[in-house]
Amino acid sequence: METRRIFAYVGTGLATAGMLAATTAGPALAVEGSTNLNAYRVSHTLGDNKPAVAADKGIILTDFERQSIIDEFVDYGVNDSIARALVEKYESGQLLDSMKSGMQPISTTSKDLGDVVEVIRTYSDGSIAVETTSNLEAAKKESITNSANETPQFRSVYGCKYSSGGNYASYWKNCTADVNLVVVRMGFLFDYQSIRDIGSKITGYRSYFHHIFGGSLSNFRFDRISNTQVRLSADFDVAFKGFPAGWTAWMQANVNGSTAYTTNN
Repeated sequence: METRRIFAYVGTGLATAGMLAATTAGPALAVEGSTNLNAYRVSHTLGDNKPAVAADKGIILTDFERQSIIDEFVDYGVNDSIARALVEKYESGQLLDSMKSGMQPISTTSKDLGDVVEVIRTYSDGSIAVETTSNLEAAKKESITNSANETPQFRSVYGCKYSSGGNYASYWKNCTADVNLVVVRMGFLFDYQSIRDIGSKITGYRSYFHHIFGGSLSNFRFDRISNTQVRLSADFDVAFKGFPAGWTAWMQANVNGSTAYTTNN
């Protein structure tokens, strides 16, 4: 079974086709992106007036949500019994290893799927982080030049389009950065240029998308870390036992030459 989730435009944002959790896509942003985004509530288990420390009773999932999480884990190659144990762990209010800051994966696999590069990191408890980015080199190879008038024509590569500035510059538009921990997911679109003697830069970022089971993400904002790094952050509100509510979750697009990859906390 193909593991990659297919994306489709919805209004000004993105949503996952057949996404089973509550999903919200953010608005398109200006080239450099505004950091003052509207907040969006997703499916939630906490009331509006809960204290700042998460409750001890765990996370409440419906049968449909529970099975949806199991199915997605299995789609990505996780054993069914391990997937069910991960759901029980999550429902009991425990962080999955893939969600723990500083936790190192026990294995990493990378797949070139043509239009995207998919990296799956597996952790000690069997949880995974699936990092999907547009294949910039493939987008470059897929571009077609009309020999008659030398006008570039483009094929879409996971939303990523390439145009050439001759031997000196390369430009990519509508590329995707996506981090999926199954129970929570965040991503966005970005544009990128690489110019000889000037360097590389992410020139635009917008249209964030996300889903979450058993909690909420809000107060989304973009931060430019450097010319080649842009971070999407959100307030993460899930009822983990004894864990402070409202901590910041983030994922980040990074580019270098004809390569794009993601990082996250």
